[in-house]
Amino acid sequence: MTPQNQLEVNGKIKAHPFAELITEINQAELTGSLRLTCGSHKTIVYFADGTLVYAASNARQHRLFDILLRAGKIGKKELAENPNFANDVEFSAALESSGVISKPELNNILAAQILAIITDALTWEDGEWLFNPLARPRADLTFPVDVTTALLNFGRCVHSSVIAERFKSMDEQFALAAEPDLHFPLLSHEGSIIRLIGDQPFTIDQLRQANIMPEAEMLQGIYALWISGWLTRQGWNSAFSAANLESIGSAKLSRVKEAKSVALPKPPAPEPDAEIAEMRPGKIPDAIISLDDYLARSESAKSHYERLGIETDTPLAMVKVSYFSLAKLYHPDKFHREGPELLGRVQVAFTQLSQAYETLRNSEARENYDYKLRKEAELEAKRRAEGKSDTLTQADKFLEQGAENYDAGLQHLEQDDHESAAKCFARALHYAPRNALYHAYYGKALSAFDKMRHKAESELQTAANLEPQNPQIRLMLAEFFIDMKLIKRAEGELKRFLQANPGNQEAEKLLARIRV
Repeated sequence: MTPQNQLEVNGKIKAHPFAELITEINQAELTGSLRLTCGSHKTIVYFADGTLVYAASNARQHRLFDILLRAGKIGKKELAENPNFANDVEFSAALESSGVISKPELNNILAAQILAIITDALTWEDGEWLFNPLARPRADLTFPVDVTTALLNFGRCVHSSVIAERFKSMDEQFALAAEPDLHFPLLSHEGSIIRLIGDQPFTIDQLRQANIMPEAEMLQGIYALWISGWLTRQGWNSAFSAANLESIGSAKLSRVKEAKSVALPKPPAPEPDAEIAEMRPGKIPDAIISLDDYLARSESAKSHYERLGIETDTPLAMVKVSYFSLAKLYHPDKFHREGPELLGRVQVAFTQLSQAYETLRNSEARENYDYKLRKEAELEAKRRAEGKSDTLTQADKFLEQGAENYDAGLQHLEQDDHESAAKCFARALHYAPRNALYHAYYGKALSAFDKMRHKAESELQTAANLEPQNPQIRLMLAEFFIDMKLIKRAEGELKRFLQANPGNQEAEKLLARIRV
């Protein structure tokens, strides 16, 4: 696609995938249209101040009349009465005015239609895109679409080899875009990344040094959190350059164009689904399991082994066979035409399947995972011996594993092994993110590394905020300021501490020491 005015920006989908374009447009708060072309498939998406508000496609399965026919909402009679049924905007207006479908129900259908179009276009690997800031969305063509969840689920399903290609440098910086929504259903490793970044920008290399998970899982989590708007990203090859954004922002835009009915070509003939690229060499046998059984097994699985349908001593070669055979049958790309409920279950199942494979394919990660399973089994046996229920709640497991990693971290600190200690305390926080002592000792371990000292202070401050009356934590914060040669801050912290805890000998000794 060739730009028709100086403000338009264009490129290749392979270089800048649709998911990343949505994120850039959202975080730059741009208004305009984004046209996507992949062979004979065409999609146009409208944004208002960065929010995705409308989308249209030339694919038959995404046209309103076809959606309503399949849902049984209309019949051939309604099509005969509306010769312009191929125009989604005019057809929806006619159905509403004739009372065939109520406005609230129609709005819900249109929002679902837009989400289906977006979900489909997210899977495109080739093609071209063009953003036009002069094409302004019509005020009456705006619908609430949960793009965040769609992007998050998509990011979780992208294969690790593809994600690795999306990061060109380990010096790229990531920061929180907004205050985290504690009620949002993040996966455990995504929540760990959010807590690790905190209020200080982090490079991928820093995250790698301080992280508690396999690198592939870390990169997947960062990518999913970034494209879904949780993180901002700096130092990468963005689609919209600083000059592009400046030109668009400074231009005096008027509503020279509106989101009228999109002139769409005849829907293309359907193409067979492509097999997953990693099915080479040799053909992977199909898994002998139905979709219902696959989803039920995934949703009830208590371990990665159960999720893959294998034994704990299964060799790596068979782990791969199990994963690729299931992925071949039940990859989310094969279900993007299904209803949102089924698609959502398939996406979650595939995310969990991918995590299971990424863990078990790596010998070190598998060893750590097996160790965790053994500890859980030991804890269950211990509870049975004490006459307690051997059924551990998730909260029980988290408390035990948090305490275990905390104790291990203390042992590493005594041996001056700060790197191992930091990893243990990070794991402890993964299981108990509101434990003040875990935050404090994580900060203490990180303070040994020059590049991690901002993060170290952040962890200690978090600990002090969680338990402001805890003398151990307040003294650790003061000692940190002394070690960093921040004498004024150390003195202020000690004075505040002594006001609340008069006569504390350790605090008085520290204060006397820095005043010498």
